[in-house]
Amino acid sequence: TSDPAVNEAVARAAARRATLCVRVDGGGTAALPGAVRRGPLTIAVSTGGRAPVVARRLRAELETAYGPEWGALVELLGRLRDHPATRDRLAGMTDSQRRAGWRSIMRTDIVSLLRSGRTDLAWEVAIACLSSSSD
Repeated sequence: TSDPAVNEAVARAAARRATLCVRVDGGGTAALPGAVRRGPLTIAVSTGGRAPVVARRLRAELETAYGPEWGALVELLGRLRDHPATRDRLAGMTDSQRRAGWRSIMRTDIVSLLRSGRTDLAWEVAIACLSSSSD
């Protein structure tokens, strides 16, 4: 609230109940991060309650920088990871080869493909990256 006395009373009551309390004046036991959600992807920023204006600014920049295509990427990679053929292929690789395959996906234009709605081509690109890392 905007009333310091009310804020203090609520914080004391929360402490007695061992409950987290977020205070607008910074005297609480918890801070809420600024979060950008894109499907299964959550990008969060927090200043621990010390400078909420900074967290809000950064969250706004993240919202602009990371559009819905990033959530689509997480979805696609999750489906790829769970796909039986991918699981079989990954099982035959060394740890180094698996990491190289996933990293190579991120060096492609897959985000641009997803941004333009070309999910099928993005899938093919990802499969090719994982396939070439096992060679």
